Amino acid sequence: MMRLVLIITILISNLSIVYGDIEDKFELFYFEDFSNKKFKYELPHKYNTSSKAKIIENGYLKVTVKPKMYGASSDKKNNKERAEYGKKIFFSKKFKSNKKFVMSFDARVDKNFRADKRTMIAQIRAENKMPGSPAAAVYLYEGGVMKCVDFRGKDKPLYFKQNHTRIKSVTNNKIDVLDGNWHKFEIIMKLGEEDGYCKVSVDNKTIFEISNYDNIHGTKKMLARIGIYRDALPYEQTVYFDNFFIGIEK
Repeated sequence: MMRLVLIITILISNLSIVYGDIEDKFELFYFEDFSNKKFKYELPHKYNTSSKAKIIENGYLKVTVKPKMYGASSDKKNNKERAEYGKKIFFSKKFKSNKKFVMSFDARVDKNFRADKRTMIAQIRAENKMPGSPAAAVYLYEGGVMKCVDFRGKDKPLYFKQNHTRIKSVTNNKIDVLDGNWHKFEIIMKLGEEDGYCKVSVDNKTIFEISNYDNIHGTKKMLARIGIYRDALPYEQTVYFDNFFIGIEK
């Protein structure tokens, strides 16, 4: 019994370290620390690249996307490569869509990492097949980019305001997400066609924040994704992930 109590105490302590100050504001909806090699995800692509690209070792998720790793049936035609993992965000009486919710995770790359084209490692997007951008996303090209997209009441990407923001520009080069160290990424959102909210940050530094805008693209059913989704490249990329957390505002 004493051993069981000790194990539970250690787990709670570790979760407190992972969440930091967000545990005071957000109630746990989902958490994955990749301690279980049978990690389940909800993004089965047609060609199962997610399964082929992942290795769970030493308590983290290692994702390697190689050239011609087409996940969806349209990827070859559209010159995209991917391996993604995610969780559906179910709104309910407890998890109300008019509340803020958070997605956070730790990620790192090796020091020789390259991203000469668009390389996305996380996104929150509507669970539908409408064309266009995710509501919020994290990229590793251009030294690291984060964004909150304003759909502006439109259905076509041509009219969206992307709000691409370079991490190095905001932090005066003090945060380098390609330095080989672990970094904590966070997306906080509240859905709304006119009163939406979004804040993206890395290592507790706000990169971009917007309120009173449109972040609903067709549906309020959302997917939180991590992994690699990229414009096709002639070389492989590896990204490491840990402490994937989703929470709802208390």
